[in-house]
Amino acid sequence: MKGKTILVPTDFSRNAESALKYAIEFAKEFKTRIIILHSYRLLQTAVPSGDISPFSIKNQWDKDTWEKFRQLEKKLIKGSEINYEFEVDVGFASDAIISSVEANNVNLVIMGSAGAGTMSQVLGSTTLKIIDKISCPVMVVPSNAEYCNVGKITFAYDNKKIKDPKKLDVLVDYVRTFNSQLEILNINSEDGVSQHNLSLLEEKLKGTDCKYTTIHNEDVSEGILNYLKGKSTDLLVALKRDHNFMEKVFRYSITRKLVLHSEMPLLVLHES
Repeated sequence: MKGKTILVPTDFSRNAESALKYAIEFAKEFKTRIIILHSYRLLQTAVPSGDISPFSIKNQWDKDTWEKFRQLEKKLIKGSEINYEFEVDVGFASDAIISSVEANNVNLVIMGSAGAGTMSQVLGSTTLKIIDKISCPVMVVPSNAEYCNVGKITFAYDNKKIKDPKKLDVLVDYVRTFNSQLEILNINSEDGVSQHNLSLLEEKLKGTDCKYTTIHNEDVSEGILNYLKGKSTDLLVALKRDHNFMEKVFRYSITRKLVLHSEMPLLVLHES
């Protein structure tokens, strides 16, 4: 991660501010650049008729956004000695984030989460859309999370075959940078553990401080969340699995449930 780029979308809410605080500390650890992105929509109903043009309205909104950026800079960033920049875009938040990821070769997106309430369903839809559309890792930070030394990381997975071991390079990088203890948590609805996955993980994680735990649960996401209650894990890591059309229609994905209900920062790695 050193020398790479983190994107932090913001709507200037408390949840987004919590994610930015987390990202700043994360950037210090990894010596990365941060791009702080805000986007807004120019709705037709927000553009008055008469002498005031849409261009004037956009200029005013840009001005207001930069003033909020300056307030964020003064409150959270000044003196942190990180490399950062601000970015403004017009359009849907998800489209702006995807464009910025592609244009800036972003290596990690850090976003806020509101928890499991009604508003979380709205905020979570943007986060899930981003996770679906981009290939770089996404970290979802709950509003009450505070950055701390990442002493313990839990990587949770099911018995479905892990296709590409290179996708775990980010996990290994984090474990070694933070000198973390790693728990490999296998949740399965069958008897036994996938030997393919176990051999792959043992080879990939050679030389790290890790332990292996297996629990049985028909609902993988429920099994993960129930197991972690009361545990002192600092970061939960999960693979976003590819689902076929019928799986997408008839069930919540594991990723969706974890995004909406995890009480700790969640790092989502992409399977493909």
